[in-house]
Order: sequence, then structure tokens, then C-alpha cells
Amino acid sequence: MTCFRRSMRTWLVTLLFGISYVNPANSASEWVYTVSDGDTLWTLSATYLNKLSYWKQLQKINGIKNPNMIKPGTRLRIPLAWIRVEPAPAVITAVIGEVRLLQSGADQYFPVAANTLLHLGDRLETGDSTTVTIRFADGTTVTVHEKSQVSLDHLNVYGDTGMVDSRLRLQQGRIDTKAKRASGPGSRFEIHTPSAISAVRGTVYRTAADNSATSRVEVIGGQVSVSAGAKRELISAGFGTVVERGKAPLQPQKLLQSPVIDAVPDKLERISWPITWQANPLAKGYRVEVSAESTFDTLLWQRASSSNRIQFPDLPDGHYFLRLRAIDQLGLEGLNAQRTIHLDAHPEPPVPLQPADGEVIRGTVPELRWTAVTGAHRYRLQVASDLRFEQLLIDDDSLDRTTLQSQDTARVGTYFWRLATIAEDGEQGPFAPFRTVVVKPVPVKPEPELSVNSDSVLASWSKGGPGQTYQVQVASNEEFDPLLQDETVSEPRIWLEREYSNLRFMRIRAIEPDGYQGPWGTRQRIYPPPDKGWLFVVVPGIFGLLF
Repeated sequence: MTCFRRSMRTWLVTLLFGISYVNPANSASEWVYTVSDGDTLWTLSATYLNKLSYWKQLQKINGIKNPNMIKPGTRLRIPLAWIRVEPAPAVITAVIGEVRLLQSGADQYFPVAANTLLHLGDRLETGDSTTVTIRFADGTTVTVHEKSQVSLDHLNVYGDTGMVDSRLRLQQGRIDTKAKRASGPGSRFEIHTPSAISAVRGTVYRTAADNSATSRVEVIGGQVSVSAGAKRELISAGFGTVVERGKAPLQPQKLLQSPVIDAVPDKLERISWPITWQANPLAKGYRVEVSAESTFDTLLWQRASSSNRIQFPDLPDGHYFLRLRAIDQLGLEGLNAQRTIHLDAHPEPPVPLQPADGEVIRGTVPELRWTAVTGAHRYRLQVASDLRFEQLLIDDDSLDRTTLQSQDTARVGTYFWRLATIAEDGEQGPFAPFRTVVVKPVPVKPEPELSVNSDSVLASWSKGGPGQTYQVQVASNEEFDPLLQDETVSEPRIWLEREYSNLRFMRIRAIEPDGYQGPWGTRQRIYPPPDKGWLFVVVPGIFGLLF
């Protein structure tokens, strides 16, 4: 009986002793290590644990008979509390714009650059038109956008286990996150805002916090756990939530679909090119972003627009990526649409000044004038008789002035002309949109012939071009002031009342259908008929003398 009690006591002690080690090592608080060839409990303890002496406890909770000979592939349970925790600084991988860093314990901000290390307690602030990308120890990256404030609250790594614990605080602004998958129960990535906590692993999502302490989370891939007001919502890909301070998260809201971007040329050869997309009636606005990288780790340009149209920014020539999404009535930003943009708009072409597009020139050779472009070395001018510029009349790339008048455009006809700038290094930019100029002849001066009958005078002249009308003026003096008659007729003739007492003057000019007034013809004199009243006096007198 005594022997049984002693055996029972030993079994209970062993059981209780085993519980004391097994209990903390559950699925939420232990790391599972897969043994490799050559591993021993001593080498594992030296590599991963706070104390080398933990090898004995590892042997007990895992039931290892020989600590020096462990079969490869064996899965060892190791309590997280035993694993060595070390600081794990984050690093800034890219910066565009103004970013200020306040280091932990310091009282003054200073600007940062790529490869700057960030430590526990550091604080970042971004200015206008700014993005900064941060990479954490496990490869998770966040892109902090303009007008944001971010503090680093936790930056730890569990030795060489691959488990990283990163937590940051977003006071205001926006963050895009690409979180790596968790490599163990100690892995954690959290973003705290004034109104919520988002915890993730292996997902892509956006977080925003505004000045009213309202937070928004939009999940693009994976799932995000959002906690606030003692309630937790699990947000899946394609959904988002809004959290106000002191309140529970809204139930998951479906994000607006990707906008459909209208056709864009393969190459943009003009700055400020309009980019348009199909409007979404559920959207209150849109966000447009431009990056040099398909990953959008940094942004070169971003805008929030209330309309479905923006102008592509003036950036150096190159390939870019445009990203667009709709914003719903709650302020949640939807799924992305993306388009590759090839910009080739530099050096910018000059702006044509004269003639105006489509202007008609008569009586002279057109003088082509354009603006001077800063930094231009030369200009290239092409003039063609067809809008495809296949029939070139002028192709001159040596112009160092901003005007040209050439007899090549003296003939009657329609001409198409365009300009490009050539830089100092010889690079030619795109042509500006072409203009047209029309050269037409000056209307022929009408030279009338006069026919007189008993009560009227007919003035007639040769018919001009199609659609021409004619202005006829009659006056009592050669200065044509004042006018006795001013009339426009559509036929090359006019009847005038016969004047019996005064000399009159007449002139005629042709008017083109576009309103152009030709030169006045030769002044014509219209004489009154001879006065024969003297016959009524002289003839009767003669008869009186004779008879």
C-alpha cells in the first residue's frame, strides 16, 4: 500500500509538473519548430531562446529522450515567452517629397532619405505631394501618403524565428499596406488609429484617419480584423468599414468597382493630356495616382477629383502607371483600375501664333509665327499640302527664329503646318497639333459698263467667283461722303435712277462669301443728260425774226 501511494504521488507530481509547462504552450502562445539534421536542444536553445537552460524544459514538454539525437522532421513546441526578443528597426526604402522624422527622445524634426533606419518610438510626418515607403523586418511594406502622421509603437523580432511584431499608429492621413503572411503565432502587424485597430497578416489593404477621428479600412486582398468599441469586424477582400471614435465598426461595406478608363493613346505627345473614365453614379469622387512603379510603392502625383476627368501631369518623358478608384458616399475608396501611360511630350513644341487656324490670306504670302520655347536649340517646321504630311512643301529643322515667310506657300490653296522643338542634345520633341492656312486670290475689281435710256442707267460688269456679292456706292463727290446710295446686290448689275441735273460718282467692289471685301473698282462718273431747254427759247426767236 505504501509503495502504491509513493508511486501515485510521483505520478501526480509528474503530471502537475508537465501541466505547468504544457499549459502555456498552446496554439496561440507557442512556436512550432521543425527539426533539421544536426539540431540539438542545446543548439536550438542557444539560437532562439532567452536562456540556454531552457533546453531541459524543452526536453520535458516535447518528450525528447536524447537531447543530442533528435529525428529530423520532429516538430518541437516552444513557448513564445521563452524565445529571445530583439529590436527590429524598419527602413525607409523610398521617399518622394518632404518627410520629417522625430526620433524617440529627440525634440527636433529632421528630413529623411532612403535607407534611413526607423526605431521604436520614432515619428514621421509627410508634407504635400509626398509619399514614403517603409519596409519592416519581415518584408511587410507600408506606403505613407501626403499629410500623414505616423508613430512606430512596436518593432520586435523573435530571434531568428522569422516572427516579427510590428505595430504603428496613424494619427491622421493615409497608409497602403502590403503585409507578409504570418510565419508563426508571434507574428503581428497592427495599425492603430484614434478610433480603431486593424490587425492583419498576408493581405493588402488601405487605412485612413481624418481630423475628426474617423477611420476607414479598405481591404484589397486577404482579410483584416478591425477592432473598436469592444467589437471586432472581420473585413474580407472587396469590402471596407468606417469607424468613428468610441463606436463599433460599421458592418462590412462593399467597395465600389474599378472604374472603366476611356481609351488612351499609346503615346501621349502633349502635356496635360485629358484622362477620362466612365462616371459611377454611386461615387462622390475619385482618386487618381501616378507612379513610376507598377507596385505604386511611391507616388509621383495624386489627386482627388469630383469629376470623371483629369489632366495627366507634366512629368519627364517615360513610362508611368496610372491608378484610379472611385470614392463612395462614406468616403471608402474602391477597387483600383490601372493603366500604363507612355509620355513623350518633351521638349514641348512651340505654340503657333499666326495665322489663326483656318485663316484665309489674300494678297500676300502667309507669315508663320510661333512662340519661343525655353531651352530650345532649334525648331522644325513642316508645311504640307495634305493633312497627313505626305506631300511636304517645307521640312526645315534648322530654324533658330520664330517666324518664316516662304514663297512655297504663295500659290492659291490650303496648307497644313506644324512645329516641333529640338533640344540642345538634338532630341526632337513631338509636333504640336497642325494648323491650316488658306491662300485665296484677291477678288477682281469690278469695272462696270454704263447703258442709259430715257429714265434709268444700267451699270453691269463681269460676274465674279461663286457666292460673291457686290457693294455699289453712289455719291455726289469723289470722296464718297456723304453717300447718295449704298446697296449690296447678288447679280453683276444694278439699275440707277437717271439724274437730270447733277454729276454723280459710282464705285463697286466684290465681297467674298466669308465677308472679305475686295478693292474698289475705278470710280465711274455718271453725267446728267444735256440740258435742251435753250431750244425752247432760241428756236421761237429765230422764227420770229424770219416771219
